[in-house]
Amino acid sequence: FVRKSFSFVFMGALGFTAAVGASSFSSSTLLNFQNFGIEDVVDGVGSDGFKFSGNGARFEDPGDGNIAVAVTPTIGPGAVAALKSPSPDAGPFFAIESEPFEFVSAKLDNVFELTQQGFLVAAFGKTAASEFFTQIFQSDLQSGKLSASAIGLAGTPLASLGFSVGSESNVALPAFSDEVAGVELLVDDIEVLTPTPVPIPASALLLATALLGAGAIARRKTQS
Repeated sequence: FVRKSFSFVFMGALGFTAAVGASSFSSSTLLNFQNFGIEDVVDGVGSDGFKFSGNGARFEDPGDGNIAVAVTPTIGPGAVAALKSPSPDAGPFFAIESEPFEFVSAKLDNVFELTQQGFLVAAFGKTAASEFFTQIFQSDLQSGKLSASAIGLAGTPLASLGFSVGSESNVALPAFSDEVAGVELLVDDIEVLTPTPVPIPASALLLATALLGAGAIARRKTQS
């Protein structure tokens, strides 16, 4: 496949600072795929406490010395609907699963090239309560700029996070040139936050010890 050099860092920045201050999600984890090879199967494996799932996804070497996950675009009826409800039989996607975590950023390659050809690229997240959030990336063909809908993933504890790409019809195919034909969505360097245990203040431990001691003294007086 022909590879493009454009990299898009997708960041869940909105509401992030406030969310971290109000939660214990402060342990950063960077998920890359350097421990895997292109012969490995994506679906069912995992790393750093996260399980990977996918359909139409595979480990790929883009030629830059790093292993990424490649998601093959799909074309046909229901493809866009599949972006909003990813499952093994809905369409191509790649997802990470754990509980709970917060999304920070991810490196996505070929987003601009794919969206210029009429494909929709989506990021999706699902909470433990099965609340679903989707962000669609699109390109303005006149200005050549990449835009995205309002993000609902930032600062939200998630059970899964994933990426998919598709188009409802064959309108994208005539626009394909030899330079972009066969381009896939490449996903790498997913940064997430996981919960950090909140330490009990020393003053609280001293208070608990004092209360236990006072209780023991009171029992002895009662018994005597």
